[in-house]
Amino acid sequence: MIPIDDFEGAADYFTFGGDSLGVWITFILGVVVFCGLIAYMINHENKAYAGCESIEGDTSMHAAAPIGEEPATDPVAAS
Repeated sequence: MIPIDDFEGAADYFTFGGDSLGVWITFILGVVVFCGLIAYMINHENKAYAGCESIEGDTSMHAAAPIGEEPATDPVAAS
């Protein structure tokens, strides 16, 4: 036997309907997480690049030897 015999007076209840507080909280949380991820990735890449520079010395394009020529100094011997 079903405890509810009729659905007179029943109403819909939506937790995350359009323009509800839940939608805005979820949207803002998603934007914050995405921006935090991008900021973390940039920070990590900067630290990794700085670590490479400390190991290899100057890694800028201007310090590179022209194609076909040997570099002036050996980067391994310089460190």
